[in-house]
Amino acid sequence: MKTRNLKHKPRRFQITKTVDWIKVDKLLEAGCSGVEIAASLGIHPQTLYDRCEKEKDTEFSVYSQQKKQSGDTLLRNAQFEKALDKDNMMLIWLGKQRLDQREPEPRTLEACKPALLAYFEKLMKD
Repeated sequence: MKTRNLKHKPRRFQITKTVDWIKVDKLLEAGCSGVEIAASLGIHPQTLYDRCEKEKDTEFSVYSQQKKQSGDTLLRNAQFEKALDKDNMMLIWLGKQRLDQREPEPRTLEACKPALLAYFEKLMKD
């Protein structure tokens, strides 16, 4: 009977998955994290980060930030186009966000009291 040599581990064949960078780019533009993207690709997050450095010649954090900014730009442009198409709600929202336009704050009696007292005092003197 032959005995196995337990010193040698059986070799495992490593299958290298192709990273679909078009899908990665779209998910990054949508604001997904590296962990979420790796899960959707069926790979470990570190694999995604390493492959980014190898295939894109940049760190994943830099690459993802660039794509996220691109997504933000697309989103802003879509909002702007919608506002220009006479979407009143989008016009109001963008006015508040970008132009610092606000609804006037309602005046309370307490806030108006000093002005009212001064006005009534002036009336009494006249």
